[in-house]
Amino acid sequence: DIIRLESDLFASTFFMLSRWEELAIKTRDQHQRFNARHSLAFRFNFLERPIVNEYIEILKALLRSIGFSESFKTYHYQVIPTHDVDSPYFWRNHQQKLKSVAKALLSFDFNQWKRHFRQILSGKDPFDTFDFLMDQSEEIGSLSHFFFITGGQSQFDQRYNINHPAIVKLIRHIQQRGHHVGLHPSYDAYNDKTRFVRQKKRLEKICKSPINTGRQHYLRFENPITWEIWSEAGCKWESTMTYARAAGFRCGICYPYPVFHILERKRLPLFEKPTIVMEASLLGYQQLSIDQAVAIIKRLKVQVKKYQGDFIFLWHNSSFFTPQYAGFEEVLYCLYGKK
Repeated sequence: DIIRLESDLFASTFFMLSRWEELAIKTRDQHQRFNARHSLAFRFNFLERPIVNEYIEILKALLRSIGFSESFKTYHYQVIPTHDVDSPYFWRNHQQKLKSVAKALLSFDFNQWKRHFRQILSGKDPFDTFDFLMDQSEEIGSLSHFFFITGGQSQFDQRYNINHPAIVKLIRHIQQRGHHVGLHPSYDAYNDKTRFVRQKKRLEKICKSPINTGRQHYLRFENPITWEIWSEAGCKWESTMTYARAAGFRCGICYPYPVFHILERKRLPLFEKPTIVMEASLLGYQQLSIDQAVAIIKRLKVQVKKYQGDFIFLWHNSSFFTPQYAGFEEVLYCLYGKK
């Protein structure tokens, strides 16, 4: 009636879920983000494995081996599409539209000409892909989560005014279709509670309902301050935990889990829903080919399905008009599970 295991599954699990290494290792990139290359998972080649899920299965097997017969919690695989609304519209006005067309003409790039004029003839802004994304989600029986920026003073913010009638109309439209609206705190709000709360209230006023989900802008995260801010603001879950430059299991798990304040040594009333893959990681930062990106997504989906977890992906509404994302349809449909 004794289990003897030389590996400490509990300490290893704690290491991954608490993001302990992100507190211990001080090196950061230009946006003050912990780099995937410094993580244990990347250095020892298990970033594409949900290692904590593996630990759980080992523990279950060991318990069963000594006669444990109680049932374990069951999960069901699901795809959860999320969309950071960094730029809701490519053309803010007719003047900006003319400027972008002139720039395309001066570039002498035929593909750019074709893309611009096709959009102009369609009469629709190229970043206005919200209905298309909601359609895709509904086709697989899911709902999209759209995270909006409501403030910020840095050069990475100020792309739109959340109170503009067009933005308010867009948010109301998303709500009317039954999809979700969440917060995308500004570039400097990841460690500033005052800014965070102000921006959250601004969105709640527009939505006329509590806002308790979202993801940090630029995936900026400081352990444990960012989680503490989300928790104290009364949020239910957030989904910042993915790397900008690499897809995979940053926390080693594909289930939502309660976060832990590693300095105060207490569990917070907030759940982390780790994002598994962001399109910009594959097509933007790494500049992979469509085939390479699809191959990675398929590998990750196999792992998530194996443990009946949540395949949470991030696709920006503005990515459809990005030149290096040409042929994106195959990647997007793979994320949704249609390919």
